[in-house]
Amino acid sequence: MRTLFPILVGASVVAAGDPKAALMDADRAFARTTAEKGLDGWMGFMADDAAKTRRPGDKLTVGKAAIRAEDAAIFADPAKKLVWEPVDAHPFADGKSGVTSGRYKMIATDKDGKETVLSTGGYVTVWRQDKHGSWKVVFDTGSPDPPAKK
Repeated sequence: MRTLFPILVGASVVAAGDPKAALMDADRAFARTTAEKGLDGWMGFMADDAAKTRRPGDKLTVGKAAIRAEDAAIFADPAKKLVWEPVDAHPFADGKSGVTSGRYKMIATDKDGKETVLSTGGYVTVWRQDKHGSWKVVFDTGSPDPPAKK
């Protein structure tokens, strides 16, 4: 009989026997931590050898230092926030890596607290467990939605 051991992912515990749920929880913890801590939360989920592109087809940005430098502007304005929610996950056969996809929004808040959605789109994030069992981002990209037709 197989024993299910819990894995701590962010603030949630997921049964080791459900890797799809573990990936979804990792992505949600990534979003929650980024919302709470901004750039430091974002970078806390990046693997040392992570790569990303702003959009598919763009030049890759590789490594935590380069990603931090490129993404600092996204988090520099406290009136803007990046939020997202995964919609699907697929664990790979090795059980230690997988992919999530979902939807994101960039939101601005004015001085009166009114929020305006600046942009929306889809994203894909590739994950790998580190030697401690924590899920880390090894690749991330997004694709903005086309402008709304008027």
